[in-house]
Amino acid sequence: KVVIEFPLGTQNFKMGQFFRLKPWHTKLSRKAFTLSGIACDKNTGHITLMLFGRGLPYKTLKAISPGKSLYALGPLGQGTHQESQSVLILADSYGLTLSKALEDDMIHSGGTVVTLVEPFTDNDLKAYHNEIFDQLIVIGSAALLKRSQELLKSNQLKAKHSTGAVGSPMQCSMGGICSRCLQKHTAPDGTDFYVYSCANQ
Repeated sequence: KVVIEFPLGTQNFKMGQFFRLKPWHTKLSRKAFTLSGIACDKNTGHITLMLFGRGLPYKTLKAISPGKSLYALGPLGQGTHQESQSVLILADSYGLTLSKALEDDMIHSGGTVVTLVEPFTDNDLKAYHNEIFDQLIVIGSAALLKRSQELLKSNQLKAKHSTGAVGSPMQCSMGGICSRCLQKHTAPDGTDFYVYSCANQ
C-alpha cells in the first residue's frame, strides 16, 4: 500500500478510480505510475493506493523516503456503480485487494456482496444459479473475464449489469488518442469492434 497526502484528490474520489503518481527526483524512473485507490479519508486528506510488490513502480516508490513530494494526478476514471443492492464479485489473486476494498465500500453503502476468489469451481457457483444479482464485477485476468462471459451466456450466473476490470496500457492520460489501450470487443452476435479502453475506466 502507498498512502499519500492529497486533500484535493480526496474530495471527489469514488471507489474504482485511480491516480497517476510521478516521483520528483529519482534515478530509477521518470515515468508516471497508475495506481488504484482503495481507501480515502477526507478529514485527513489521505488516500491509500494499491501497489503490487514487484516491478518498476514498486522499486521506484519503495526508494522514496516518507514525506517526500510526488506529482499526483486524479482521481481518474469512473467510480464503480454504488447503487446496486446485490453484487457478485469474481476475482483472482491480482484483483483480491481491490475486490476487498470494493466489498467493504458496498457493504457500507447498504448492499449485499458475495465475493468468490479463484480458484473456484462450478460446484461453488451452484448456490447462486437461481439468484439474479443487480451487478456482477469481475477483477482479474483476461482468462477470468472470458470465463465470466461463458458463465453468463450459459445462465450459470445471472446479473442485470456486469462490469469487467482488466489492466490497460495508457500513455495519453485518458485522451483516447494514442491507441495504446485499443482493445477488441466481441458483441453477442459475434461482431467484433474496437474501443479505447481508457475512455471507460
